Amino acid sequence: MSYSETYIKEITKEMLNYYDFLHGGEGYKIMDATAGYVSKHYIDGETVTVACNDIVYKNSAYLGEHIVSTGRVERVGNTSITIGVENIIQERNILSSKGTFVMVSVDENFRPKPIDKKKLKR
Repeated sequence: MSYSETYIKEITKEMLNYYDFLHGGEGYKIMDATAGYVSKHYIDGETVTVACNDIVYKNSAYLGEHIVSTGRVERVGNTSITIGVENIIQERNILSSKGTFVMVSVDENFRPKPIDKKKLKR
């Protein structure tokens, strides 16, 4: 799978912890949003997060810096899609955090639904 998308998010004061760097939950939130966007657009359907694995926090991001969040499709199953996400601090070109997200394709009632492999974005 080679499909990926990249987004940039500026670190604002509201995203900082009491040490004045990016709160881990905010870094996770950026990764989860990236995984959701990539999965939704790749399968052309709604998805929800069901698992996150191997979350690693490597370097802190500070006020005014930018997180470049890239999600890559790693695997597509019958109802799930796995997205690897990396958050890079743009100004220093270093890894902030990374993780793997499992997203499930859902219908209008949020029940798992098969992924239509004919509709996958290439």
